[in-house]
Amino acid sequence: MKRKIIYLIFLVIGSNILISISSCESDVDYIINTHYYYVNKSQHNIEMKVFNSIKELIKTYEIPSSDTLMYIISAEGGAGPFQFESDIREIGDSIYVTFAGSRYLSFTRSDNILRGKFYTEIKISKYEYDMYYFFTDNDYENAKEIE
Repeated sequence: MKRKIIYLIFLVIGSNILISISSCESDVDYIINTHYYYVNKSQHNIEMKVFNSIKELIKTYEIPSSDTLMYIISAEGGAGPFQFESDIREIGDSIYVTFAGSRYLSFTRSDNILRGKFYTEIKISKYEYDMYYFFTDNDYENAKEIE
């Protein structure tokens, strides 16, 4: 009989502990720093224009041949490429890339440069990543001529 009472007491205490643990909200408060590198391995200078979802130009970058553009995005839980701020007007939705002013590539949110899976990822630490995207002469050859 005493054993049943002791088991019952432990059961009640254990249940209360589980209920209190499961009802706690856990806010994830950590910042992930992502370094984005755009490496121009082509023989042509590149200009990259980033537009938001309402087609406003939000950033312009120039990457000389054999050079690299790098920027850092620090955000709670991390952020994808060209997500400069939480404001929708500061999130890249499309990109227009020109090679030496003679050829161009156009990317939208569903294309490779705007999606992290097309980057080479290197994990530096739990909260820090390097992401690399490479432009090559093959990109130049596949680009459309500017008319």
